[in-house]
Amino acid sequence: MKIDLERVIVRLGAPAIAPGVAEVRMLPEHYFPHHWPETEQHLPVLSGEPGRRELCREDLFALGAAASGPEDMRNFYVAVCAWGAGTSALSAYRLARPLAEPELEEHLWAGLRRAQRGDALGAYEALSGEHRVRFLGPAFFSKLMHFMAPPPEVGDVRPPLILDSRVAQALGWRKTASWSLAEYRAYLDAAEELRARWRPDLPLDVVEYQLFAVGKQP
Repeated sequence: MKIDLERVIVRLGAPAIAPGVAEVRMLPEHYFPHHWPETEQHLPVLSGEPGRRELCREDLFALGAAASGPEDMRNFYVAVCAWGAGTSALSAYRLARPLAEPELEEHLWAGLRRAQRGDALGAYEALSGEHRVRFLGPAFFSKLMHFMAPPPEVGDVRPPLILDSRVAQALGWRKTASWSLAEYRAYLDAAEELRARWRPDLPLDVVEYQLFAVGKQP
């Protein structure tokens, strides 16, 4: 799909008021552990005192960096999805469905270890093909990819970035789900071009964050 970069840059806003790295990565998102299945309450991200919790991007990058095998995937999956679902019980319910899928941890690890090595396209291809998990589409497996990889640095080429419906809307795409590998590649290339022309001093996750922010606007 074609992307009108000039139009998107205008939507991103004035470069001088772009969010900083700390603002993006330390912004807390709240969630409620009790929204998640009782069978998962033993996981570190859900166990402990009841009540509202919070996670930020830095927390999720740390979990991704610490992951070393399939045994780490269940807690990582719930943490990333709790961050994405926020306080919505319905979103948590929907995102809990993959937890019942057989060999979930093995499929996630097989795809996400490629993201951990910085291979965004390899991870995307694996999780949308050979290691696809039922009920888990690109909007959330790209989040898993993003946080399994190291935090983006200025100058990184095609690091795993989040692609969801709001990012797609900011890009001017009518298709807001089930993007192909070619479409994900086009998004990564567009993000690099946008950074170069908008704020070349910032890493690509700031571009993604701002796309998400403007994608929420009518």
